[in-house]
Amino acid sequence: QKEFPVTMRNVVAEIPGLRDEWIVCTAHFDSTYLSKGSWDNMTGCIALLGIMEELKKTAPNNYGVRFVFCGGEEEDLYGSKNYLEMHKDEIDRMVLNINIDMIGETMGAFQACSTAEDKLSHYLSYLAMEIGWGMKTYDDVYSSDSTSFADKGIPAVTFARMCEGQYASFHNCYEIGRAS
Repeated sequence: QKEFPVTMRNVVAEIPGLRDEWIVCTAHFDSTYLSKGSWDNMTGCIALLGIMEELKKTAPNNYGVRFVFCGGEEEDLYGSKNYLEMHKDEIDRMVLNINIDMIGETMGAFQACSTAEDKLSHYLSYLAMEIGWGMKTYDDVYSSDSTSFADKGIPAVTFARMCEGQYASFHNCYEIGRAS
């Protein structure tokens, strides 16, 4: 692949809710030069599209939901930072960021990394257990678009599917040509 300067864009869709408060769902659509992007992060974008389709069926819901497909995540979170800058007058009405990044790996386990109060991690652990979905939850900073929201004081959680060690690779020469 060739590298060249580009202009990054975000794609935004929204489903208004009954309240003037928003849950912002994010996934990035850019990739690195060492990746075709099918795993990192077309899988997250596909998940957002599926969530959007399901939530449209029950709209209007209590909270409005914005779907931000971010450009420039791999280049220093440019898309999510720009989105927040362009909507800085609405930050106090953004109640949660749900970020989806790299959920297509067949090995490993789902995880949810929260930058909110630990109550969110506990709730997610309980919910996953109740529905029989294996998922590790923890409180930390996940290096993805959720970081931009957390930096602005907005509770955020990133869902990903990861493997320990070298069993699942991304951002390296082994990702090129991976089957998606």
